[in-house]
Amino acid sequence: MKRYYTYGPAGRSLMGFLILAALSLGGAVYGQAVKLSDKPDQFLSDLQKLMATGGPVSVRAQKNLQALWEENRLNPQQRERIMALSRKMNTKRYQPVAHFTPLYESLYQASYAQQPALPAQELDNLLTVAEKTVEHSDQKAFAKTMETLRLFLTSRLLYAGNYNKLYAHGGTFSLRYLDAAGRDAGNQPDTKTTDAEGTTAAPATSSSRFDGWDDPIPLDSGKTRPLGPRFIPQLKPMPAVTGPVLTLKNNTLAMVANGDSVLLSETGGDLMLKDGIWVGKGGKFTWELAGRPDIFVTLDEYTLATMSPRLSADDVTLTMGQGSRPVKGVFEYVSKKRAANQPVTYPRFMSWQSDVTMPGLGSDLDYKGGLALSGTRLVGASASGQLSVLTVKHNGKPSFRVAGRRFEFVDSTITAPVASFAGYIEADSVTHPAVQFRFNRTERIAWLNKIDRLGYGKVPYADSYHKFYILPEVVRWDVPRQKVDFYQIGAKHEVPIRLESFDYFDPQRYSTISVDYGFHPLQIAANYISTKKTQTFLPDDLAQFAKVNVNALSAALDRMVREGYLDQDANTGLMRLSRKGVLYILAYAQKRDFDNFQVQSMFVSSDSTKNASIDLKDKNKYLTVRGVDRFIISDSLKIFGIPSDKTLRIGKGRAFVMNGQLKAGTIRYSGRDLAFDYDKFSMNLNKIDSITFTPQKLAAQGKTGEVGGDIKYEKPGVVYFGSADNKSGRIKDKKTTQRLVMPEGMTVYFNQPIRGDKIYNEKVYFKIPAIDNDSIGKGDISFVGTFYSNGMFPPFKAELKTMPDNTLGFVHKAPAAGYPVYGSKSNVKLTGELVMDKEGLRAEGGVLNHLTASLTTDGVLFMPDSLVTSGKAGQIREGVVGKGYFPNVQLNNYTMKWWPKADSMVIITKGNNFNFYNGTTKLDGNVVLRSSGLFGNGTLRRNDIEAISENIKFNKEGFLADKARLRVIADKQAGKPILLGNDVDVDFNQVKSIVNFTINKKQQSIDDTLESSFEFPYAAYKTSINRAQWNISAKTIAMKGDVKTSTFTATGEEQEGLTFNGSAAVYEVEKMTLNISGVPYINSADARIYPDKGVVSIRRNGEMLALKNARLELDTISLHHRLKNGNIQVVSRTRFAGDATYQFATAAGDTASIKMGSFDLKEAPVLASNGVVADTRSARRRSSQKPLTTYYTVARAEIEEDDKLLLAPKMQFKGNITMQAPEKDLTIDGYIKPALKKRQDLISGWIPFKEKVVESIEIKVDNKLKNEGDQPLVAGIHYRLGSTGIYPTFLSPKEDPKDEDIFTATGVMRYDSKDKVFRIVSKGADGLEDIEGAFTFDDNKGSMTFKGPLTLLNPTQYLTASGSARINVDSALYRLNTFMVFNFPVAEPLNTAMAEKLVKANLEEKNDEAADDDLNRLSDKLAPIIGAKAVEEYRNKAQNQHVPLVQASPKLNAMLVLANANLRWSEKYNAFYSTGQLGISNMNTVDVNAQMDGFVEIRKGAAGDEVTIYLESSPDVWFFYDYHPGQLAIVTSEQELNDRITAGSKNSKSSLEIVPASVDEKTMFVDRYLDQYKTKAKPIPKAPGTKVVKKEDEKKKEKEKKVEEKEGF
Repeated sequence: MKRYYTYGPAGRSLMGFLILAALSLGGAVYGQAVKLSDKPDQFLSDLQKLMATGGPVSVRAQKNLQALWEENRLNPQQRERIMALSRKMNTKRYQPVAHFTPLYESLYQASYAQQPALPAQELDNLLTVAEKTVEHSDQKAFAKTMETLRLFLTSRLLYAGNYNKLYAHGGTFSLRYLDAAGRDAGNQPDTKTTDAEGTTAAPATSSSRFDGWDDPIPLDSGKTRPLGPRFIPQLKPMPAVTGPVLTLKNNTLAMVANGDSVLLSETGGDLMLKDGIWVGKGGKFTWELAGRPDIFVTLDEYTLATMSPRLSADDVTLTMGQGSRPVKGVFEYVSKKRAANQPVTYPRFMSWQSDVTMPGLGSDLDYKGGLALSGTRLVGASASGQLSVLTVKHNGKPSFRVAGRRFEFVDSTITAPVASFAGYIEADSVTHPAVQFRFNRTERIAWLNKIDRLGYGKVPYADSYHKFYILPEVVRWDVPRQKVDFYQIGAKHEVPIRLESFDYFDPQRYSTISVDYGFHPLQIAANYISTKKTQTFLPDDLAQFAKVNVNALSAALDRMVREGYLDQDANTGLMRLSRKGVLYILAYAQKRDFDNFQVQSMFVSSDSTKNASIDLKDKNKYLTVRGVDRFIISDSLKIFGIPSDKTLRIGKGRAFVMNGQLKAGTIRYSGRDLAFDYDKFSMNLNKIDSITFTPQKLAAQGKTGEVGGDIKYEKPGVVYFGSADNKSGRIKDKKTTQRLVMPEGMTVYFNQPIRGDKIYNEKVYFKIPAIDNDSIGKGDISFVGTFYSNGMFPPFKAELKTMPDNTLGFVHKAPAAGYPVYGSKSNVKLTGELVMDKEGLRAEGGVLNHLTASLTTDGVLFMPDSLVTSGKAGQIREGVVGKGYFPNVQLNNYTMKWWPKADSMVIITKGNNFNFYNGTTKLDGNVVLRSSGLFGNGTLRRNDIEAISENIKFNKEGFLADKARLRVIADKQAGKPILLGNDVDVDFNQVKSIVNFTINKKQQSIDDTLESSFEFPYAAYKTSINRAQWNISAKTIAMKGDVKTSTFTATGEEQEGLTFNGSAAVYEVEKMTLNISGVPYINSADARIYPDKGVVSIRRNGEMLALKNARLELDTISLHHRLKNGNIQVVSRTRFAGDATYQFATAAGDTASIKMGSFDLKEAPVLASNGVVADTRSARRRSSQKPLTTYYTVARAEIEEDDKLLLAPKMQFKGNITMQAPEKDLTIDGYIKPALKKRQDLISGWIPFKEKVVESIEIKVDNKLKNEGDQPLVAGIHYRLGSTGIYPTFLSPKEDPKDEDIFTATGVMRYDSKDKVFRIVSKGADGLEDIEGAFTFDDNKGSMTFKGPLTLLNPTQYLTASGSARINVDSALYRLNTFMVFNFPVAEPLNTAMAEKLVKANLEEKNDEAADDDLNRLSDKLAPIIGAKAVEEYRNKAQNQHVPLVQASPKLNAMLVLANANLRWSEKYNAFYSTGQLGISNMNTVDVNAQMDGFVEIRKGAAGDEVTIYLESSPDVWFFYDYHPGQLAIVTSEQELNDRITAGSKNSKSSLEIVPASVDEKTMFVDRYLDQYKTKAKPIPKAPGTKVVKKEDEKKKEKEKKVEEKEGF
C-alpha cells in the first residue's frame, strides 16, 4: 500500500491558508494550461503536471490520489467520474490548490482516515456532492464545501478557525446533495438551477432573549406587563436544508473556543457544507463548564452557524438535579473570553412562564416567578416578562412583598433592578411602585434604592400607618431587628428627606402641572368624571373629551400615576382618581380641608443612625425623623414646630411627640414630650418649659418680641388649636382661637435674657393660681398673686401684668416705716413706689442707715446680692463698732454699691479724693466700709512716697498697702524716683521713719513675678530681691537675697537687658551709686565674665566700672574657651571690650598661651526669645516681645613660624587662629607641615590648612596637594632628569617638575604617635585602608619604607615592576626587593627554547629553591601588576601546592619574569644593581621557578635608560641580555640558540632591534659588574670547555648564604 502524505494540524493550517489565498484572488489567477486526458494512465500524468503548478501541497494531494488509484481503492466507475469531474473543473479553470487539492484529499481521507474505510456507496455520494456543487455553485462555494469535508474526514472538524473549532465525535454520517425542495438529488436528473436558487441563506439573526443581561441595570421600563393568558413562545423557524449536506446521527458536538470546551451530546442533524449552517435535532447540554454537571437542558430543534461559537434554542427543558421539576424555556450558549477568576456567565436559560417556585431559599422566603440561569448565577426572570413575586416573612407573617420582572440570586443576595415594594406595618403598609431592590438572605436585610432614570426618582413611599408620603434616597428594611430606615447616602446629605402628610396640599404644585404640558391632566380627568358621571377612564377617552393629543396626554397621565394622583389597573389599563388626586382637586377648589404638614430631614446619616426610622417592635411604631430644623402644620393658622433636638417622633395617623417649640399664632409653646394629636388638633403639654406671648402692642406694630418666658408650669396642661376640621384655617365659620387649660397654675420668674443685667434668680418669683382660658391671643395677660423676693423684702400681694416695656412685672406701694433689708439691722425708708420691670426691682428716693454711715439716696436698685444707690450727701462718723475702727470722713456727691453677704460697701465720690491724718495723706480712689474697719482702693500720696494699691488699711499709726505699685522720691532728685516697685506690700510707720518693702509672692503667675521687682531709675538697674528697708533718716536702701535666685538687670535700652546674679546690694542715695556684692559671673554676649572678688559697682545710667584681672569663659552654653588676666569693660548684654590670654589646648593635650587681641562681636542669626540671656525669667518676659538681636564673640591671634606651634604631634602651624565662641574648635587659616629634622635635601613644604584642630591631623596626598607657592607636593623617590642620582621627597616639591617618578605615594597622611612614624595609607580594592602597604617615614631614624609599583626603566613598556623599599635618607642608602616583568619582544619560540634549556640545567644542577617562597611577600608584589582579585584567586590555588605564576594572569606571559630581585642604588654609577641570586619565575609560559646566579643592572642616563641582565644556571648554561635604546643584544651559552638569535634578527620587524651579542661582551659585563659592585667574588678562570662540578657541601653552604642574602621587609 502506498501512502504519500497525510495532513496533520500544520498541514491543515497551511492548506487553509493556501485556499484562502486562492479565494482572495477571486479567480483572477489560473494554473498552467494543462489539458487532462480521458485515458487513465495519461490522466494521471497530465494531472501530475497540473498539480505541480499548485506547489508542494497540490503535488502531495496528487500523489495521494495516485495511491488510491494504484491500490485499487477506487472502482472503475469512480475513476471515470473523478476523471470527468477533474476535466470539467479544469475547463472551468478551477485551481489546483483551492479546488483540486481538497477534493482529492477528501477522497484520500475517506479511504484511509476513516476506520473502517468509507464504503463505495458513500464514496459515490461524495463524488455526487462534488459533481452537483461544481454544477450548481461557484468556485468559492465548491472550495468551502470540499475544505469543510476534508476537515471533517481528517479530524472530525466541522469548522476550524483561529479562535474557535467545532468537532463532531462519534455516531455515523452520510453525504447527500439536496435540491431546493429538499429532495436528495443523488439519483435525480440534473436540472439547471442558479446559484441563488440552490443556496440556503444562514438563519436570520435576531436579538438574543438574554440581551441586556450583562448590563449593570438592564434597560427596563419598569412597567409591568398584563398577565393575560398563559405565555406561548414565538419559536424561530428552522432554515431549509439544501445543497451539499453532511448528515450526522447520534453525535456529540464539541465547541472549543477561548480556552473553553463544551459538549452537546446525543444530537444529530444536517450540516449545509457550503453555508456552514447546522440544523440540529435533540441533544443534551450540561452546565459542566460552570461546575454543575447535574444541571442540563434537553433541546428539541435548533440551528447554529459553525463558524460562530454560539448555540441558542427556543424550546428546551431544564433539569436542575435529581428530583427537580423540569422547566420549559429558552437556552443560549456563547463562548466569550473572560479574565482570570471571572465567573462563568454561560450557558444561560430562562423559563417561559413566571410560575416557578424557587428551591432552597429558606422557610421565611416565598418566591413564585420566572427561573433563569446565567452560568450558575440564579435569576428570577421569564421569557414572558410577567412579574415574579418575592415574599419575606418574619415569625411566619409577611414582612414585605416585592414584585418585579427580574430577580438575581447570587450567593446570599437577592436583587431586582426594578420592582414594586410593599412593606407591612400591622394592617397598613409602606409602598412604592418601582425601586431598585437588594436583599441579604443571611442578614435578612433589604435595601431599596430610588431609580431616577425611569421617572420614579421623585415618587415617594406611601406610609398608610403614619399617613405620610416619604421621599428618601434609600430605604433599609431590617427584618430580624424589625427596623426600617429612610436615608440619604454619600455627599448628598444636603438634599433633605421630605415627608408630607396624606392631607398635604400645595396650590403652587397643583398649578405648575399645567405649565409642564400646556394642559392640566388632573383637571381634565375631574371634568370628565363630573361630566360623564363615571369614575374610570382611559387615555383615549380623556384625549377625545378634551381634544388634546393622545400621546402627550398619555405621557402626562403616566406621570400622574407614578406620582400617586391616579390609580391604574395593571390588566385593563383603566385609570381613576386616587385619594391624593381627589384631595388636590377639591382643595384647589376650596371645597375640602387640608394641611401643610411637611417635614424635612437634613441629618447626616451614619451606619447606625439614619434620617428617619421606624421601630416595628415598638408598640407605637414611631416614625422617628432626625435633622428636623423646622416643620409646618398649617400656614394660615401659623402653626409650625422647632424641635430642640431636631428629632420628631410621628405615630399612627400623624400624631407626633417632640421636644422643643410649637408656635401657634402669637403664642409659643416650649417643652419636652409635647404630644400632638392630629385628629383632635390639640397638644398635651406634658413637660412645659415656657409659654410665651407676643404683646398686642408689638403685634399691632408688626414687631417681634415675646413675654411669658418667666412663667413656669409645674404640672401638664392642654392646648386646643381651633377646630379639628379646620386645619387649613380656611373653612368659614370654624373656630381659630386657642384654648389653654392649666389645672395647677403657674409661677413667674424674672430671669429672662431680655432683662439684661437685671436678672433675678429663681428664688425671686411671682405665684399665680389655676387657669382655663379659651380666648388665648385676644388681649394682654394679667394675673393676681404673691411676690417672693428671696429676703430682700418680706412677701407681699400684687397684680402681675404686662409692663410698658413689654415685660411681666408689677407696681407696689411700700409702708411709711420702711422695710428691713437683706435680713440685717440695716433699714431703708422709701419715698416712692416699688416697681418691677425690665429695669429691675427699684424705688425713687429714701434713706439708708448702715454701721456708722448714714446715706441720703436719690434712687435705689435692689438686686438679690447687692444694693446700688447714689446721693448728694453722706457721712462716716469716727468710732468703733465691734472690732472695727472707722475714721471720720465726709461724703459729697457719692455713688455706693453694697454687697451685704460680702460685708462690703464701696463708696466713690465725684472727685475720687479723701483726706486722712490731718491732711498729710490723701487717697485718690474709693473707700470700702466693712464691719472690720475702713479700707481704701486707689493712689495714696505723701511728699516722699506714692503707693497705688487695691487694698489699703487705715489705722492710727499709719497705713498698710498690699500689692502696691511703689514710688519713692528723695528731695535731692527733685521728684525723680530713686526706687520703684510692683506688687509690694508696704508697712509705713510714721512714728519710726522706717518703711519695710516686701514683694508680694502670693497667688502670682509667672508674668506677675517678672513684673514684681525693685528698680533704681538713676542707676538704671532693677533687682529681683524681694525685701528692702528704707531708712529715711540714714538715706540708704539696703537689700539682701539668695545669690542663686537674686538677679540684677540693667534697664537702659543701650545695655539690652544685661542681667547677672548677686547676693546683696546697698543703694547710697547721696552718691547715687549701687554697690552689688556676691556676683558669681556676668554673661555678656556669649561670654561668661568672672569679676575679681565678685564686686560690681554701678554708677548713673547703668555705667559699670571696668573689671580688672577678670576671667572669661566662652561661650556661655558649652564653655569651650577659657581666658585669664582679662581687662574687661562690660558694655551691655551683647557687648564687651578688652583683652585676655587664651588657654589653647593642642591635639597632644598640651596647653599653650595665646595672646588674643581686642574682642569683636558678630551679630548672630535672629532668635525669638532664645538669645544669650542669663536670667531665664527675663527671657520669658521678653519672649512676648520682638525677636532679640544676639551676638557671639570673635578673637584672633597671628602665629609666626618662630612660635613653633604644634597643632598636633609633629605638625607645625603658622598663620591665623580665630576663636568663634559658639564653635568648639578654633578656626585655623594658615599652613601646616610635618615638623622634621633639618635636612638639606628633604624639606617639607607649607601646606594650606583651614581645618579644625583634631587629635590627629590628616593630609590627603594626591596630585592636588600643593604648597603655599602652588607647587605640587609629593612623597616618594625620584630620578633627576638630565642629571644624576635619585632623591626622596616627603610632602615636598620635586627638585624639578620634570624629574622622573620611581615611586610616589598617595592616600591619607597621618602621624602615628605610638610608632613615631609618618604614614601615608591608601585604600585597597575592598575599600579598607592598607596599613601594611603604607608609605612610612621615621624622621628620627631617617628611614622610609613603601610597597607598590615602581618605574625603574624608561621607556616603561619594556619593564613592569613592583616591590618594597627601605630607604635611609641620611645615608642615601636605597634597598629594594622587586618583582620585574621584562617585555622585550623576543620571539616566543626562541624564548621558550631558552627557558626549557634553563629548566633542564636547573634540574641537572638541582637548583630547586623556589623563585620566591614567601607567598605573602609575593602577593604584595603581584597586586600592583595583576590586581587584588587575581592575586586572591592565585593565593587560593597556591596555598598548599606550587602553581606556575604565569597562570595567575596573562600579564605575566612575558619574555622574562623575575619574582624576586634585590636592588641597590649606586650613586657613583647612577644605576640600580641586583645583589644575591635572582628568583626567576617564568619565561613566557615556561615555568622556571628557581633562584640562580645572575645580575640585573639598570643604568639611568641622559641619553636614555639601559638595562643588562645576566642569568647563570651553571657556569656552562647562561643567558646575557643587553638593552640600549632601540636595540636588545642577546647571547647565550648555547650556539644553537645564538644561531636562532642571529637568524631572527634578520627577520625582526619589531620597533626594538634584536641583535646577537658576543661572548666577550658578556664577559666584560660580568667582570665590570663584580669590580664595581662587589656583590660576590670573581670566579677563577677555567679552561674552555671544562665543566665545573660543585660539591654537596659547597652547595649547602651556598644555600645558607642565599638565605642570609634574602631581602624583603
